[in-house]
Amino acid sequence: MDARNARLKRKASAGAPLTPTQQAIRFVLALVAIGVLFMVAVRYFAERRTLDSSAALESRGLYLKLAMGKSSYGAGEPVTVSLDVRNISDKEVKLDFPNDLEFDLTVQSELDLLFTSIPRNIWQYSAEAEHLPRPRPHSIKIAPGATHHFKGVWRQLDYGGKPVKPGRYIVTGLLKSSNYSEILQVGSQTRK
Repeated sequence: MDARNARLKRKASAGAPLTPTQQAIRFVLALVAIGVLFMVAVRYFAERRTLDSSAALESRGLYLKLAMGKSSYGAGEPVTVSLDVRNISDKEVKLDFPNDLEFDLTVQSELDLLFTSIPRNIWQYSAEAEHLPRPRPHSIKIAPGATHHFKGVWRQLDYGGKPVKPGRYIVTGLLKSSNYSEILQVGSQTRK
C-alpha cells in the first residue's frame, strides 16, 4: 500500500499548478522569445528591401522621374541625381517657387541598431553654401508634352565634408514648388 500511495503522490505533484514566480518566469521568457523573433524578422525584411536607381510618380498632370546615372558607385565617385518633370496634361503648367531653390536632395545612411536599420540624414543639397536658398520668387512654365530637368550632385561627403563609408544610401528628391510639392526616393550602393 505504501508503494501505491507514493506513485499517486508523484503523479499528483507532476501536475501541480505553477507558483506565481514560475508563471512570471515563463511569461518573461515567452516575451523575450517573441521579441527576438520579431527583431530577426524586421532585420531580414529590411535587408531584402531594395531601392531602385529610379522612381516615378504621376501627380496632377505632371509625370516626375527621379533617377541616378547608375545604381552602384565607387567610393568618392560623384553621384548625379536628376529630376525630370514632364507635363502630361493638355494645358500649360506653371510651377511657382518662393526662392531660388527649385529642387532639393537628401541622402540618408542606414544606421544599424540591434536587429534593424534606421535611416539618418547625412547630407542635403540645400545645406551646401552654393545652394543655400535665397529669396527670389519666380515661376517655370512647362508646355504640354514638354519636360523640365533639375540636376544635383552628391560628392559622397557628409554634412561635415568628410567622405562617407561604402554602403547603402537612400537619396530623396524633392520638387520645392509651392503649388506642386512632391517627394521621390531612390537607392544607391557605394563600394570600395
